[in-house]
Amino acid sequence: METTKERWCEAEIYRIAGETVIKSSDAAKAEPYLTRALAVACAQQAKSWELRAAMSLARLWRDQGRTQQARELLAPVYEWFTEGFDTQDRRRCWRSWRLSAEKTMKFMVTFTGKAAHFKDAVSRFLKTGAAPPEGVKMLGRWHGPFTGWVLAETDDLRKVYEWTTQWSDLLEFTVVPVLEDAELGEVLSKLA
Repeated sequence: METTKERWCEAEIYRIAGETVIKSSDAAKAEPYLTRALAVACAQQAKSWELRAAMSLARLWRDQGRTQQARELLAPVYEWFTEGFDTQDRRRCWRSWRLSAEKTMKFMVTFTGKAAHFKDAVSRFLKTGAAPPEGVKMLGRWHGPFTGWVLAETDDLRKVYEWTTQWSDLLEFTVVPVLEDAELGEVLSKLA
């Protein structure tokens, strides 16, 4: 590269160097190579190299327990592509993105008020806000007459049950695991 001044594959060379370091020694030493690969690909607007560099860096971060960073890195790169959905790199990116989140699931929690305890439920809600426990992320909450819905995400279903149990004296609950359209599409495509 230095001799020929050819730079079109510079990002891929840094990425491969990072992957080589991961396989042969301390994986933490690979991060500078991978971040350099990503920076070069971005500067060159080389989206395929950017996708590959992002996947390698995200995989490293995931293996280091930095799953949220891995997801945040992959999501915009993955979503940038408007075609080529069936390319091997894009499919790998989707799998990497899903793997970085495989421990979390979404749950639709439906709650129904017990008529005899309506005032008590309202009073407790106004005092506490019915915030979820640590480890449960509330993605949304909607209310209807004597009923409501919460979309929650967690890696520990026991936390959802801990949350609902705190209210079981006043409300009845149904907890159902749910998938987004893209996740369901992935499952259905395997059946086709």
